[in-house]
Amino acid sequence: MAKRQGIVLGVGLVTLMVCGVAIGDAVTRTETIQLSNGEFDDALVSCPAGKRVVLGGLRAQHSEGSDAHRIAVDELSLDSKDVLRVGGEGVGSSDSDLTGIATCKRRPGSLESHETVANDTDMVSVTTECPTGRRIVFGGFRGDLTAVDQYVLPAAAFAESDRRWTVEASNNDLPGELTALAYCGNAPKTAERSKTAEVVPHSPKTVTARCKRGERLIYGGFDAGLPFDFQLALTRLERTGSREWKVGFFNERNDPLQGTALAYCA
Repeated sequence: MAKRQGIVLGVGLVTLMVCGVAIGDAVTRTETIQLSNGEFDDALVSCPAGKRVVLGGLRAQHSEGSDAHRIAVDELSLDSKDVLRVGGEGVGSSDSDLTGIATCKRRPGSLESHETVANDTDMVSVTTECPTGRRIVFGGFRGDLTAVDQYVLPAAAFAESDRRWTVEASNNDLPGELTALAYCGNAPKTAERSKTAEVVPHSPKTVTARCKRGERLIYGGFDAGLPFDFQLALTRLERTGSREWKVGFFNERNDPLQGTALAYCA
C-alpha cells in the first residue's frame, strides 16, 4: 500500500505571515483523526477565515500494552496558506489519535516554500535552503511510509543556519523519499536553544526547550536520535508559550535513549 501524498506548495511566492509567534490576534486550531493499525491518513487543520498558518505542531497518541496506541508520524507541512497537514500511520493494536495544531494569525506577509527531496536506502539526510535575503520562518518534513517496502521515518528536523533546514530519517530497506521543507520569509535572525533528556525504556518523556528571557520563540525542531530504527518515537511538537517549545518522545527500546528539543529564538 503506497503512502498517500499531500498537496505541496512549490517553490515560489505565497502570501503568509512571516512570523511563528502567537501574539495579538493569533488563535490556535486543532484537528484530531483516529488511525487503525496499518491505516495512513492526514489531519488537516484549517485556520479561521482571514487568518493564515504561522506555525505548526502535532500530538500523536502512543502507549504500550495489550491495548497499545501508536502513531508513526511522517509529515508536517503546509497544504495551503491557511491549512496545516500532519500525516502518519496507525501502528498500534488499538485506534490511535493524531492531532494537528495550527497557530493562525491575520497579519499578512510574504513566504516562500522551498523543498529538497532525497531518495536513498539506509540513513537519509536532506537539506534545503532559503534564498539569499530570506530566513527560515519554520520548517517541516515529509517521509515515505508503505509498511511493506520502504519505510522512511523522520527522526530529526533542525536548522543548520537561519537559511538551511535539515531533516534526517532511517529507512528499513528499499529506496524511499525524504523531503525537507523550509518556509522562508523576512524572519529575524535566531539563536538555537536546546534541551536534551534521557528517556527511560518503555516510557514517554516531554522535553522543553526554552528561549532566554527577552527572547521569543520563532519556531522549533527535534532530534529523536539515530542511527536507523533505534530512534525514539515522536509524539509531540508544540509551542506552549512565547518562549517554550515542547517535544514528546516514547522509548520502545530496552535501553535508555536521548531526545532533544530545539527552540529557535529571537
